[in-house]
Amino acid sequence: MLIEAFDEGVSLIDQSLELNPNLARAWSLSGWVRGWLDQPDIAIEHLARAMRLSPLDLQIHTMEHGTANAHFRAGRYEEALRWVEKSLRRQPREPVALLTLTLIKAAAGDMEGARSAMQRVLQISPGRRISTAVSLPIFSPERRAWMADLLRKAGMPD
Repeated sequence: MLIEAFDEGVSLIDQSLELNPNLARAWSLSGWVRGWLDQPDIAIEHLARAMRLSPLDLQIHTMEHGTANAHFRAGRYEEALRWVEKSLRRQPREPVALLTLTLIKAAAGDMEGARSAMQRVLQISPGRRISTAVSLPIFSPERRAWMADLLRKAGMPD
């Protein structure tokens, strides 16, 4: 059901881009949605275009975070780390980007770095729990279980 909504959303975003191919916000949204639909290379391409179109955008950190997320989904942890760190330089207290940093470090085997990132998450957002962090239906049950395990190892409460 949700995937159908994302598919419909992509169709609407594509229509908006046909009408205005210079709309950075639409390219950014397209990148995020395509990342959620496990199309990381398309996501990265669309987010890069959004950043080129609007290099001074106040939301560029979200585009960088989206790029990190797409690389993470593709298993390219080094690139994902580079992009999430870039995003966090602009918004160092962004809890969702810090969660992404935690997941990237844990997936790459840097558990010390993952625990450090998790401490920052819980400092900023003490109510964060695994049950809500991985509950989004944009993740398959297998991916949710894998992410929950990584977050648990990094020190996030259930």
